[in-house]
Amino acid sequence: MKKLIQKINKNAIIRNLILAVCLFIIFVFTLSFLLNVFTRHNEYIKVPIFEGLSFNKASALATSKSLVLEINDSVHVKGIAGGTILDQYPKSDREVKAGRRIFLTVNSYNKTMVKVPYITGYSLRQAKNNLEIAGLGIAELIYKEDLATNNILEQQYNGTVITKGSDHMVELGAEITLIVGKSQSDSICIIPDVLGLTLSEAKSRLWEVGLNVGGTEFDSDVDLGFLNTAKVFTQHPIAGIKKRLGGVISLELTLDTDKVNSGIKSATRELNEIIKREKEQQEQLDSLNQ
Repeated sequence: MKKLIQKINKNAIIRNLILAVCLFIIFVFTLSFLLNVFTRHNEYIKVPIFEGLSFNKASALATSKSLVLEINDSVHVKGIAGGTILDQYPKSDREVKAGRRIFLTVNSYNKTMVKVPYITGYSLRQAKNNLEIAGLGIAELIYKEDLATNNILEQQYNGTVITKGSDHMVELGAEITLIVGKSQSDSICIIPDVLGLTLSEAKSRLWEVGLNVGGTEFDSDVDLGFLNTAKVFTQHPIAGIKKRLGGVISLELTLDTDKVNSGIKSATRELNEIIKREKEQQEQLDSLNQ
C-alpha cells in the first residue's frame, strides 16, 4: 500500500487525476445535499380546501401551509359573497411542495345593476323571455283565478310591486315574483323533460309551462365555480305526467355525464311503467262499463 502511495506521489499526472476525481465526488455529494435542503426533497404538503372560503381566510391558511395564492380569474355568481373562492388549482388533497402557487377563481365584488322590464299584462312566455333578456329570472309563479290563463297580473321584487315607469333597478340575476292568471277550466300542464339541462335551462323550460323550481341539490362533485355548468340528472316528479299550474319540481344536478345518462334511462323506464299502469286501469274501467 505504501509503495502504491509513493508511486502515485511520484507521478504528478496520476496524482492530479485522483485528486480531481475526489474533488468531483465531494462536489456531487455537496450539491445533492444542498438540493435536498433547498427543495425539501420528498417533503410534500397536502393542498387544503380553499373553495368556499373568503380570500382573507384562505390567505391565512395558505401562509400556514407555506403555499402562495394567486387570483387567476374573477366571475360573479349570484347569492355568493364577493371575495369567496369558487375554484382552485391544484385541487384539495393534491400533494405539492412548499412555495407552490395555488391558482384561484374568486367571486367578484362588483354587482351589475339592471332595470326590471315592465311585463304586467304580457303572456307568461313573453314575460319570461323579457326577463331573461334583461338577465333576470323568476322567483315564483303565484297563480290566481282569472279569465285568462298565464296572463301576468302583477310583478313584484322582494314584496315591492313593480309599476309601469318605476325604473326599478336590481342586481343582474335577481328573480322577480309573478302573479299569474288561471282560469278554472285550464289549470293543468304536462311536466317537461329537463334532464341533461343546466339549472338556468331547466328553470326556463319549467317557467314556460307554468311550473316553479323547488329544491335544487348539487352533487358532491360540483364545485362552487361550476354551478352553472352542472346538469340535471334527477327531476321529481318526472317528465310526461300532469301537474297543476304553479306546482313545484325538484332538481338534482351533477357534472358526471354517466349519472345524467343513467338518470335519463331511469326516468324513461318510470314513465313507461306509469303509462302501462294507467292503460291497464283504463282497460279495467272500460271492461266494467261494458
